[in-house]
Amino acid sequence: MRFFINSLGFIFLLMLHVELLVVFSLSYYTLYFFNLLVILYLLHFNFSNYLSNVFFLHVAISLVIINLNIYDEMIFETTLYLNLLESIPYINSEVMYVLSLVHILLFINLKRFENIWAIIDKKFIRN
Repeated sequence: MRFFINSLGFIFLLMLHVELLVVFSLSYYTLYFFNLLVILYLLHFNFSNYLSNVFFLHVAISLVIINLNIYDEMIFETTLYLNLLESIPYINSEVMYVLSLVHILLFINLKRFENIWAIIDKKFIRN
C-alpha cells in the first residue's frame, strides 16, 4: 500500500517537474524560481516520509523511458493529435537534463533546508 501511495506521489512530482520545465522554456525565469521555491516549501510538508528507494526506482524507470525516445514520440503524437504543434514550447535536451538533475537533487536534499523553512514559517506565514 505504501508503494502505491509513493507511486502516486511520484506521478504528482513528475507533473510538477513538467510544469517547471514549461515555465522555464517560456523564458519566465523569475516565475520559475518563485514557483520552484513555493513547490519546495509545499513538498517539505507533504513528502517528509517519502521512501528514497522507491524514488530512485521511479527516477531510473523515467530516465530509461526518456532515453528510449518513447517520451519524444509520445509527446509528438499527443501534440499532433491535439493540433498544438505550433504552440508547444521547445526546450533543449541538455537544458532539460540539467534542470531534471537540479530538481532531483533539490528533492533529495529537501530535509537539509529545515532552517530555511523555519525562517519562512516565522517571518511570512505566521504573521
